[in-house]
Amino acid sequence: MHIKKLYIKDFGIYSNASIDNISPGIVVLGGKNRAGKSTLMKFLRYFPYGFSKSLDIPDCRIEYEGEVQMLEGNEEYNIRVKGFSDPLITAYSSKKSYKKNLYGKIDSLTYREIFTISLDELQKVDKKNEKIQSLLLGAGLKEIIKIPKLIAEMKKEGGKIGGKNGNPKIKLFKQDYISISEGLNIKEKALHQLDEFKEFKDRLKAVEQKIHTVENVKDSIEDKIFILDILKNNYEIYRELNNIDVNLGSEEHRYVYENFIHKHLSLEVLNNIKDEYVKIQSEYNRLKINFSQNLQDSGKIEEDFDLYGDKLKEMELSISGLKEKIKNYNFSFNEYRNSKREINRDIIDINKHWIDNFAYILKVDTEEIHFGHLCENIDELKRCKDKIELLNSRIEELSNRKKLITEENSKPAFVIINNYFVICALISLFFIFLGLFIYSFNKILGIIASLIGGALCHSIFNSIYFNSKKNREKSIDGDRKNIHQELEKNKELLKKINVRKNELSHILDEYKDKLGIEDKNIPLDSIKDYFRIIRDIKKRVIDLGYTLENIKKLKEEIFLKLNNMLNIIFIFEGDLKDSIKLSRESVGSHIISSSEYIFESVKKLNNIRNNYTDFKNIKIMKSAMEEDILKKFQLDISEKNSTDFLNEINKNIENFNIYYDYKINLERYENLKRQLIHSLKLEKVKKILLKSLKNTDGSDIFAAFKKYIENYISREEIDREISDYNQKFKNEMLKLENLKDERLNIKEFMKKLYSSEDIYKAQKKIDSGRRALKVKAEEYAIYNAAAFILEKVQKTFIDNAKDTILGSASDILSNITQGEIVSVLPPDDLTEYDFKTCNEDGKLNETTDILSRGTKEQLFLSVRLSRIKEIKENLPVIIDDSLVNFDNNHLKNVIGVLKKLSEENQIFILTCHSELVKLIYEEDRNAQFFKIDQGSFSEVEGNVLSDYLG
Repeated sequence: MHIKKLYIKDFGIYSNASIDNISPGIVVLGGKNRAGKSTLMKFLRYFPYGFSKSLDIPDCRIEYEGEVQMLEGNEEYNIRVKGFSDPLITAYSSKKSYKKNLYGKIDSLTYREIFTISLDELQKVDKKNEKIQSLLLGAGLKEIIKIPKLIAEMKKEGGKIGGKNGNPKIKLFKQDYISISEGLNIKEKALHQLDEFKEFKDRLKAVEQKIHTVENVKDSIEDKIFILDILKNNYEIYRELNNIDVNLGSEEHRYVYENFIHKHLSLEVLNNIKDEYVKIQSEYNRLKINFSQNLQDSGKIEEDFDLYGDKLKEMELSISGLKEKIKNYNFSFNEYRNSKREINRDIIDINKHWIDNFAYILKVDTEEIHFGHLCENIDELKRCKDKIELLNSRIEELSNRKKLITEENSKPAFVIINNYFVICALISLFFIFLGLFIYSFNKILGIIASLIGGALCHSIFNSIYFNSKKNREKSIDGDRKNIHQELEKNKELLKKINVRKNELSHILDEYKDKLGIEDKNIPLDSIKDYFRIIRDIKKRVIDLGYTLENIKKLKEEIFLKLNNMLNIIFIFEGDLKDSIKLSRESVGSHIISSSEYIFESVKKLNNIRNNYTDFKNIKIMKSAMEEDILKKFQLDISEKNSTDFLNEINKNIENFNIYYDYKINLERYENLKRQLIHSLKLEKVKKILLKSLKNTDGSDIFAAFKKYIENYISREEIDREISDYNQKFKNEMLKLENLKDERLNIKEFMKKLYSSEDIYKAQKKIDSGRRALKVKAEEYAIYNAAAFILEKVQKTFIDNAKDTILGSASDILSNITQGEIVSVLPPDDLTEYDFKTCNEDGKLNETTDILSRGTKEQLFLSVRLSRIKEIKENLPVIIDDSLVNFDNNHLKNVIGVLKKLSEENQIFILTCHSELVKLIYEEDRNAQFFKIDQGSFSEVEGNVLSDYLG
C-alpha cells in the first residue's frame, strides 16, 4: 500500500497544498527550518486514524481537512479527513464510502511507534514502557513481557503468608501455630480430671430430664391458656356469626338474593329509574293532551306531520326571509314607478311623443355616436363660423386699405415730404448763423460759409425730395401688391372653410336625426346637452328595465314559495278542529297581499307540529326507557305492552332492599369469618386446635375452632378456666426454676473441671489450627512454586529464543555497522525499554547505555525496521530527520537498507540536510525528491534539492 496523491487543505502551515504522482519507493521531502517538515510528519502519522483534540498537532486556520489517494494492489482508495471526524474511505471500483481502519489490524499506537520514526523514537527513554517494548519485540511477546512483573507479584504474595523462608512462627502462619500450641496444653491437663467430670455429668443429665418433663407440662398449660385467650377474644365474633347465620337461613330471601345478584342494580339506580319514569310518564300524558286537544284525527295528522313536518319547519324558518323579500319587492316596485314617472317628466322637455314610449328611446343608438367626435365636430363647426366671420372682416379691411392707398397715391408730393422740408430749413439756418458768426471775424469767410450753407441746403433738399418721392411710390406699389396677395389668400381660405362648414353642418344634421331632434336650428352647444340628456335617459331606461326584470323574478320567487305554503296548509285543513280561514278563491291573484295570513297559518301549524314533535320525542323516550327497564329487570321484551312498569319498579325496589340486607349480612358473615380465620392462622393456634380435636380432618381450621368453642356456653366460663390454668402454670414455673437453679450449680462446678469434652475441644482446636496452617502453607507453596516456574519459563524462553527474537534486527544492525555489532538480544527483564548487543569479538553489552549515541540510534532504527519487515501490511514509512547523528559510512549503509525496504514499503524521508539528500540521490536514482517551502511542494531533482538545502 502506498500513497499516490496527497492534498492538504487546512493543517498547520499547509493550506491547499498538494503532491501528485508520488513514487511507491523512496520519497525525499527537503526543506529548511520551519518549512513544514514536522507538520507534514504529523499529518502523515495521524491522518489514517483521524485527528483528535488530544493529539499534539498544529492549529488549523478554519477546520482540519485533507485528502489522500492510496493504491493497494489493483484497488485505489480515496481517504478524506475533515475536522475531528473519522476518515471517510471511498473505493474507486465500487464508488462506496465507508469508515474503517485504513491500515487493517495496525492500530494508531503501533503505526506511530514503528512506522513513523523521528529522532525521539531512536533515543532511549528513562522510564519503562512495556507497551512500546512489546511493539518493538514483536508479536507473541505481549504475554512474555508480563512474566517479570508476575514473578515479583507471586513472591510478594508468598512473603505476606510465610515470609521469605516459610517460618511458621511469623506472618500469617503465626496465629494458627499459637492455636495448635494452646490446644495441646489444654488436652494434657484435661486427661487428669476425667473421672470426677463423668459423675457430675450423670447428675446433670437426670436434672435436665426432669426439666424437660416440667417444661412439657408447662408448655401444655401455656398452650391451653393461649387457646382459651383466642376463644375469649373471638367469642363475640362467634356469637355474631351465629346470629347472621340464622338470618341467612331464609329460603325466600336467598332466592331473591340469587336472582337479584345478576341484575347489577343499586337502590340509587332503581330510585333514579322510578323518578325518571314517573317524570317521563307525567310529561308524556301532558304532551299527549296538549297535542290532541285541537285535532280532529290525531292519527292522520301524525302521518301528515311525519311527511311534511320538516317542510313546515323550513317554511317557518323562511318566513322572516320571505317577509324581507316581500318588503324588498314592494319597495322595488314603488321605486320602479317613481323612476318611471321621473323619466317621463324629463322626456317632456325633449320630446313629448316619447312619454311611456321607452322603446323609441332605446332605439336611439347613443353608443354609435361617439361623444368625443360629436364635441369635436361641434367645436370645429363653431371654429369654422368664427374663422369665416374673421375672414370676412379681414377681407373687408383689406379692400378698404387698398382703396385708401390708391387715393393717397393721387395726392401732391409736398404733402408727402413735409418732414424733409423741416430738416432742410434747420440745416440752412445752421449755416446762415455760422456765416454770421464767422462774418464778425472775417467777412469773406462769413459770406462764403453762408453761401456754402445755402448751396448745401439746396442740394440736400433736392436729393431728399426726389428720394422721398421715389421711395413713396415704391412703398405704395409694394403695399398694394401685398394687400392684393393677402386678399386673394383670405378669399381662397374662406372658400375652403365654407366647404368644411357645409360638411360639418351636414354631419350635425345627421346627428340631429339620430338623436331625434326636431328643431334643426337648435344651438350647437345645446346638441351636446341634448346628447347627454338622451344618453342619461337611455341609461336610466335600461336600468329601469333591469329593475323590472328583477322585480318580476322576485315576484315569481315569492309567489312560488307562498303557493307552496298554501299547498301544505290545505293538506292540514281537515285535520284541525278550528279550520284555517284561508281558501284559494279568497287568496286568488292577491297571494302576496295575503302573505300575513299565510304566515300566520304556517306558524299555527308549526306550533302544533312542535307539540307533536315533543309528544313524539317523549313517546320515543318512554318506549326506550321501558325497553331499558325490561332489559335491566331481565324481563321478556314481548311483555312490554302488558307490563305495569311503575309496579314492576316498586317490586324491584322492594326486592333490592331484601337483596341488599342479605348481601350486607353475607358480606358481614364472610368478613367476620375471614377476620376470625386470620386470627387463627398463627401456626401455634392451628397446631393446638387441630391437635386437641381428634375428630377433625385437619384441613378446616374454622370448623375446628367452631367445634372447640361450642364446649363453652359463655365467655365467663372461659374466664374461669383460664384462671385455673394460670394457677397451674405458676406452680409448674416454680418447679422449673428450682430445677434450673440445680442445673446451673452443677454446670458451674463442672466448668472448674476439665472433661472429655474439653479434651475433644482441645483436639478440635488443634485440628482446626493444623487445617488452617495447611491451607496457608499450600497457598505459600503455590505462590513460590509459581514464581519459580515463571523464572524457569522466562529463562528457558530467552535461552531458546535468542537466535529468533530480533534476528532480523541483528542482520540490519550488522549491515549498518559493517559487522561491528553482530546480534541484538532482548534484556533479561523484558519490561525494560532496552536491548543487549553482541560485538564481533563476542563481547556482550548488557545495556545500550554503554553505546555511543549514533550506535544507539542505529540499534533502535534496526529494531523498528526489522518489525516493519515482519508486519504483513506494507504501510508507508515516515522518517523525520532521524539520521542526522550518523556518519557518512553508516548513513550510506542505512540508505542501502532503506532502498531494499522500499521494494515492499513506501518510505518518506523528511530532512533539512543536504548531505543526506545528496547520498540518497547518488545511491538510489529511482528516489523521488520534493522541495518544501513555506507549506508548498514542488518536485525537483535530487542534486537541485541538495544545492537548495546546502
